[in-house]
Amino acid sequence: MKPEVEIYSPFVRGYLSIIVKNLKGLRGEMSKRAFAKKTGVSLTTIDRMEKGRNFEIVSLFKIAESFGISPFDLCLTDEEKIKIRMVEEDREDRIAERVYQKIRAEKSIK
Repeated sequence: MKPEVEIYSPFVRGYLSIIVKNLKGLRGEMSKRAFAKKTGVSLTTIDRMEKGRNFEIVSLFKIAESFGISPFDLCLTDEEKIKIRMVEEDREDRIAERVYQKIRAEKSIK
């Protein structure tokens, strides 16, 4: 049997390395077998994914779903996750400030 040859662009290799890092982080100390059972993804596929090999995108969706996260989160670097959290917190602060101002305005009218 001829060995599988996978040639990816630097763009694809970059995302694969991020996904690999995030998958390994998500699995933590859990064995690959236990991780496969929890996610409903085959052990062979888990092994391929962690080696940065070709896999079906539905496997990424299954893993994300089993951990209650977005598949998008598995494609983000730690720095990108921090930036997103900062934007979300800033938005929440602005909403809270608007609500506070509205309540204050309503109380001063009465």
